Amino acid sequence: MRAYTERMRSFGDSLFFQTPFKIINPKAETWRATLNELSFTDDRLFIAASLRADEQASLSNSRVTVALRSKNKTLFRKRMITDAGGNIYIDTLLKNHSDRKNFHLEITNKDLDLKIPLPDNNQPIDLQFLPEGGRFIVGYKQRLGFKALNIYGKGVDVKGIIKDSKDNTLTSFESVYRGMGIVELTPLQGETYTAWLDNGSSYKIPPAEARGWALQVGYTGQADSIVIKVDTNDPADTVGCFITGETRGYNF
Repeated sequence: MRAYTERMRSFGDSLFFQTPFKIINPKAETWRATLNELSFTDDRLFIAASLRADEQASLSNSRVTVALRSKNKTLFRKRMITDAGGNIYIDTLLKNHSDRKNFHLEITNKDLDLKIPLPDNNQPIDLQFLPEGGRFIVGYKQRLGFKALNIYGKGVDVKGIIKDSKDNTLTSFESVYRGMGIVELTPLQGETYTAWLDNGSSYKIPPAEARGWALQVGYTGQADSIVIKVDTNDPADTVGCFITGETRGYNF
């Protein structure tokens, strides 16, 4: 593609803006790469990736060239053969490469040319705390659901403690399924809370609201009964609220 003005044509085409672009056949097979695992401990790099076509067919038993690059420098290059599931594995040592933020993986053969940016393996876990009922209210013992995700967006098991601003340990928590779990906490007015994982990383818990409504659901021990508690710490709220529910198409 070229772009120019009428005046620029008087001086020849050497000053024309020019840029190439690639035209592809949308019906042709295109390949996708999924980064299944990445770890970079000390100087040891381990990568597991899988190659599939758009129709989910694996690129099995195929010769590919794999290269690890940092900006314009090639750190690792090897010819490999994918396994029956279209997977490749790299387990190698890299010396004197402290900057790990610009790595990308290149996978090529006669039919494909893929470039995969590699995330920084030292990024912290994404840990989110979600109060039951949607509101975290001062003065009420509430459940906080939590979910921990790794750099690939997958749930990861975590374990830690919750401390207040005075560094007092209030409670502990541990995930029970794919990074998800529940912890109970009673927030106080003007206090802040921080969750600390066993790996030393810390996460601020959402601040509690001074006034609002709290919704809690509990069990009575009977299979067909639950207890619903709705309350507020706002003395100025005299309107109240209505509770409605639905089960199997019936409202109550």
